[in-house]
Amino acid sequence: MAKSLFEQLGGTYHEENGYLIPDLRLPAEEEQPIGVWGECHLHYLKEYHRGTYINLLTSGRLNAYLAEIDKQAQERFERLVEGMKQAQGITEQLKEENALEWIGRINNIRACAREIAVHILDIYNIYGTFMIVTLQFHSWNMIKNFRCNISRTFA
Repeated sequence: MAKSLFEQLGGTYHEENGYLIPDLRLPAEEEQPIGVWGECHLHYLKEYHRGTYINLLTSGRLNAYLAEIDKQAQERFERLVEGMKQAQGITEQLKEENALEWIGRINNIRACAREIAVHILDIYNIYGTFMIVTLQFHSWNMIKNFRCNISRTFA
């Protein structure tokens, strides 16, 4: 019996209930932790760019791809938080003097940075590849002076 193209290319079959079922396996991929940014991009790929998702999955590169996106996005998020802390004068001294105010302001900065990061980081890009795209700020002062309103219920 002549071999099928699948067998010629190294494929194998197993028998189930009298039918030959091809043994299809995804390539081995190193497990890497994926955080919130990688999960957001994974959801986006599954929902809107199914072809790209399938290509990355079947080539064994999906996990590494998402881990790299998550790493870059987290680094940018942390830089945003640090820049906003400096711009608003939030220091360790404030933490020691008034812990509740410090917590409220830090939580506010993190929420603002998360919102900015979604717009600055092109997590949901149109081509399915990760690129960092910055907004067209005229200067760093626009980000530095960006402040979200915080409620002063703890004061």
